Formats: sequence, structure tokens, C-alpha cells
Amino acid sequence: SIAWDLINERVEMADEKIRKGKASPILHFMEKHQMNISILADYTEIPRLKVWWHLKPKGFKNIKNEYLKAYSKVFEVSIEEIIQFNPTK
Repeated sequence: SIAWDLINERVEMADEKIRKGKASPILHFMEKHQMNISILADYTEIPRLKVWWHLKPKGFKNIKNEYLKAYSKVFEVSIEEIIQFNPTK
């Protein structure tokens, strides 16, 4: 369907940003779950500004385990899957 095509396109755009070092793996999972920063912040109970920061490679690099736990719970993946996520073409 057109809706799934749009979602897949957004995920692919996110993956391209991750490959280029312009975004963290959080962006992939956020797009895959059709979320934006505000929705993700609400679900994880992490402040919006922190979620925004975690979307950046620099912010993701030093992310605290408590935040990774919150993301993994919402995205229904392991912390390792988030940390080791590597987008392939």
C-alpha cells in the first residue's frame, strides 16, 4: 500500500543518515515505529530535548543505560540491537 511505501521510504532515509554518520540508530527505530520526537518522548518518558540529542551520533555515543532500556522497551528490541544496529543498503 501507499502508506507502507511511505513508511519504508522514511526508514530508508533514516538509514542513509545513519550510514553517513548524521544520525544515531534511534532514528531508524523511531521511523520504523512511525513516531516523532514528541511521541517517542511521551512513550519513553524521556524529555524531548534528550530524545533529540540521542538522535545525534554525538548524543548517542555517551547515552546512559537507563535511556537505552527505555528505548528498547518501547521499540521492543534488545539494547544490543539498538547499539549494534548497522543499516545495510
